[in-house]
Amino acid sequence: MRRKLWIGLGFGLLAGCHTQESAKEPESMFKKLLTEDIKVGSGAAAEEGDTAHLQYVGTFAKSGVQFDTNDPERSEKNKTPLAFQIAPTSTVVQGMVDGVRGMKVGGVRKIKVPYMLAYGASGSEGIPPYSDLIFEIKLLYLVKKGEENDVYVEDVRIGTGPVIGPKDKVVVNYVGKFVNGRLFDSTYLRKAPVTFQMGKTEVITGIERGMEGMKVGGKRILTLNPNAGYGGFGEGVIPANAVLIYELEVVSAKPSGA
Repeated sequence: MRRKLWIGLGFGLLAGCHTQESAKEPESMFKKLLTEDIKVGSGAAAEEGDTAHLQYVGTFAKSGVQFDTNDPERSEKNKTPLAFQIAPTSTVVQGMVDGVRGMKVGGVRKIKVPYMLAYGASGSEGIPPYSDLIFEIKLLYLVKKGEENDVYVEDVRIGTGPVIGPKDKVVVNYVGKFVNGRLFDSTYLRKAPVTFQMGKTEVITGIERGMEGMKVGGKRILTLNPNAGYGGFGEGVIPANAVLIYELEVVSAKPSGA
């Protein structure tokens, strides 16, 4: 059973500058933001202050031509989930922020965005001025406001060896994925398990917290909210505010110095 541990970029989506409307501006195809739920999710609902993690496909409303996507199966370069806070100061266009509100995790929604809630009269790189846009988005994961540090654990296999000690030197194998399922690291592929000492902050905090109580031979799935991983800065192939999923197996553990 999955349980929570309690302790106390998308191209073409970044918000741009908007110009004031004038009498000469063309009429939008949409009078207002329009949404259509293709699939209603079964998880938590997106609310103000939460951080949404999305997969999306963006097309021009008039032509139907795709201008951007982060779907790993459809994009050659952009394959990581888009993460942004549902707030007035969000880093994405207002139409995307407004369109995701109320969605539930696992849901798919089509958002029709008038240019006034996208890039307005100025446009952006690859987006002409006065462009009405359509996004089909999937809410992959939701970090609720105040839960940025949380770690969730799910035991896949209980080990038969000793329980890991707070200062043990451990050897582990793992597979690391983003919430869209895309692999970002694997000790199995590298054929090199990692060794570190518990309690020495030699790995990200979410890993150590998620391993507490494990036994040698055990396997566990850890879901790390952003601040339990690489936070708002990211690291290498890990973008800022990423949620990370590790399937981790303890190969061995022994007291430090033994």
